[in-house]
Formats: sequence, structure tokens, C-alpha cells
Amino acid sequence: MNKKGIFGNLLGVVLLVMIVMSAVPSPVLAYKMDIRNPYNDKMHLAVVDYDDVAGRWRCHGWWEVQPLSTRRINVDSSVSKNTIYLFVKTSEATWGGEGIPSSVTRTVNGNKFSYYDGQPCPEGPRMRKEFFAKYELEDGFLYWSPE
Repeated sequence: MNKKGIFGNLLGVVLLVMIVMSAVPSPVLAYKMDIRNPYNDKMHLAVVDYDDVAGRWRCHGWWEVQPLSTRRINVDSSVSKNTIYLFVKTSEATWGGEGIPSSVTRTVNGNKFSYYDGQPCPEGPRMRKEFFAKYELEDGFLYWSPE
């Protein structure tokens, strides 16, 4: 086989691999949040967001933010809406949407959980309803601090 034939075959294989790779969907980073905790107590947060794949709103938590730190949280499922809802707590305070007309109410428990609208919250300790405050994402990003 001559050099042209080998080069042509190699080029064909490379092009085929590039076509196949471009057809494989890559995971979408839906949004990210920086959550600032200025307190000497761990902070916990739960989120309500829209999951494109499921076609429904999802409530999930808990993420921990260590005392006196800021945590970047990447949510990697596709979310087409620019709105999310947050409920944040420490052992001494909560930040949610109680009394705010745009807030939503969801059931949470004391364990990690995830469920979609129309489903019950998974059983767990300290089951309760909480108000989640509405936030708009800017270019897929939210910075949140209680101050």
C-alpha cells in the first residue's frame, strides 16, 4: 500500500471518530451556585429546580457549606428555567420564602432526598414543610449569602 492510501485511510478513520464524538451528547452543566456561609455553624441547603429530562420540578437536598466558607455547587442535570428556589438553614436560623408570594412550599426531611412534583418526599427523620424563596439565575449562576 502506498503512502497516499495509508494517509487516506487514516484521515477517514479520524473523520469518522470526529463525527461519532460530535453525535454523543455531552453532559450539560445546568447551573452553578456559590453559597457563602459567614457563620461559625454548618449551613445546609435544599433546592427546587426544573429538570428538563423529567419535565418536572424537582426538590432535592441537602448540601452542606462549612463554617466561614463559600461553596461552589454544580448542578449537572439540564435545567431550562432561569428560576430556582432555595431553603437554607443553620442550627440557629433559616432563610426561606415564608410570607413571600413568589415562594413555594415543599416537604423536606433530615436526610439527603430528591423527588419530583407529584411524588411524595422520601420518608426520613424530621419530615416537615418548608418555604423556598425564589431566585433568578444570571447566565446560569447564583451567588447567595445571608448578608
